[in-house]
Formats: sequence, structure tokens, C-alpha cells
Amino acid sequence: MEGTGDFHRLFQVIGVDSSFHKGSGKTSLQHYLPWFVNNQKIILVHNVEMGEEDLTFINDMKLKGLECWLCLCPNANLFINDKLPDVLLITRYSENIIVGTDSLASNSQLNILEELKTLHVAFPSLAIRDLLRWATVNGAKALNIEEETGSFEKGKQPGIVLIEGLSPGSIMHDAASSRIL
Repeated sequence: MEGTGDFHRLFQVIGVDSSFHKGSGKTSLQHYLPWFVNNQKIILVHNVEMGEEDLTFINDMKLKGLECWLCLCPNANLFINDKLPDVLLITRYSENIIVGTDSLASNSQLNILEELKTLHVAFPSLAIRDLLRWATVNGAKALNIEEETGSFEKGKQPGIVLIEGLSPGSIMHDAASSRIL
């Protein structure tokens, strides 16, 4: 926002001239999002520092034809900076939420069920059906493959995963998943 911070310090340490960058007084999301074209889908990953102002801005951009999906990677967030996004705040502003794992560089496993468990423990008021929607049909929509997968409908070929240790109100600590189809 002010042209300072960790990246500015990093550039100084490694000898990269960043004097061209002047702070805009806006968050990075508010500064860069308008550069994208309308009728485009964008997946915003991590969202740990996203606040109400950014979420309102995303909704304003939606009115201009830019579709943003918010990808939560809670185990990677905890690994990187021991912090989670304000998921309850995010849910008040958007239904375009998906769950990811990031990569093995910042996560010990690429397991969506483990991500859902982490979210459930941190935010027990989240409905299990919402968590499952974020991991299935919403992911398919964000990736533009909802015509083929993501839900059980005629003509689609979704994968089928059995989750044991799951109830309408809870994901057990030892819940496990296995692919059926």
C-alpha cells in the first residue's frame, strides 16, 4: 500500500531496484484486480489478509463481469504463517469458495479431506454441506468443468469418494476417504 514491506526489503537485500514501485494506497487486490478483463474467472488463493474492504471490492468487480473464486488452503496457511483466513467473514460476502491444498512445498499432504477437517476444527459453525460443496461442485465451477463433473447429474462423470467418519454435523478427527470411482 505504501511501497514498503517485506518484498521491498527483499529486493533491497538481493540488490533489485524497486524504486519504480510507488505505493497506491490500495491493497494489492484492489490495485491489480481491475487489470483483469471482464468475463474472466480468477481464483484467488490463500486470502489470509483479505478483509471486508477487499471482499466488497471483489463483489463490485463481479458487477463489472469479473468472477472471483476464493480458494482456501488452510493447512498451507498454517504451515506458511500459522494463520487462517477469516472464513466466517468470507462466507458473509461470497459463495464462490473452493478448497485446495497448495503444494507439497507448503503442505505435508495433498488431501482435501484433511483441509476440510482443519476448517471444521477452526470454524465449527460452518455447515458440513458447505464444506463439501466447496470441495466438489464449487471447484468444478471455478475450473469451468462443471458440465462434466462436480455433482451427480445425468451426463456427468463425477468421481465418487467415500468419506467414513462424517455426519451432517461433524467430521471426526479420524475421518478417512477412499476413492470408489
